[in-house]
Amino acid sequence: MSAFLHGPALWYATRATGLVTMLLLTATVLLGVLTTGRFAGNSNWPRFLTVGLHRNLSLLVLVFLALHVGTTVVDQFVSIPLAALSRRPRCRSRGRADGLCASRREAVA
Repeated sequence: MSAFLHGPALWYATRATGLVTMLLLTATVLLGVLTTGRFAGNSNWPRFLTVGLHRNLSLLVLVFLALHVGTTVVDQFVSIPLAALSRRPRCRSRGRADGLCASRREAVA
């Protein structure tokens, strides 16, 4: 297990789960749009099948997203603590074009 945490396998697992998450999310959104849009009447598939497939793909996206976040936290190459996942951004829009937060401006200055 220690070799898995220190080698490149965890880096590859993180990238692979992120890529699979994006592909599944894209498929889920496309299936949802095609199911609820004007294409729903032209389909040869029954509605209960497309809705069930959309629901199962959505759950699979959540599983791979949890795996992606888990491998990111466990990876020791870049230290991302578990507490960083629940942190809310402190940026507020103040009409600035550069989009920097106050804390970032203070760190740069």
